[in-house]
Amino acid sequence: MKGQSAPTLSAVRTDSSYGGEITYNQYTLVGMWNAGIRATDYQVATTTDYPIEAIQITATSSYLARIAATRARRLNLYGGGGIFLGYEFFDPFNKLPEHIATESKSGCFVYGILARTELELFLSRQFAIVGSASIPLNIQSQTGWFHWEAGIGIRINI
Repeated sequence: MKGQSAPTLSAVRTDSSYGGEITYNQYTLVGMWNAGIRATDYQVATTTDYPIEAIQITATSSYLARIAATRARRLNLYGGGGIFLGYEFFDPFNKLPEHIATESKSGCFVYGILARTELELFLSRQFAIVGSASIPLNIQSQTGWFHWEAGIGIRINI
């Protein structure tokens, strides 16, 4: 599989909402690297009845080493980390009522690092179901430093 490409499309559940991710993966001898685009939605609780929404759109890149695999490589577990950078839109749909004043900007540049694991289950030679878990460390985010994300997706090896 070394050098084989595999695009992946995933739905993501964050600690407070949902998102999605599309990545381009390429296998190496001991793992895989990937690069992609991630869109995640975070809800921030306030002292009012109205949570504040923040949508992050980021470019990501990571390397995942194969931790364990079955002999036939139908089931693989990967772990590793990566980086991301992008923009966070704060209350992008103007859902907060006008009488609620925030001192937050309408958006900001975000960047950080992330820890990630993936479980890959091949249903055929080219088609796999992928489960993932990530913990991004957001350096500039208005929604906090740490979040968790879990996802499920499909991967097609080409």
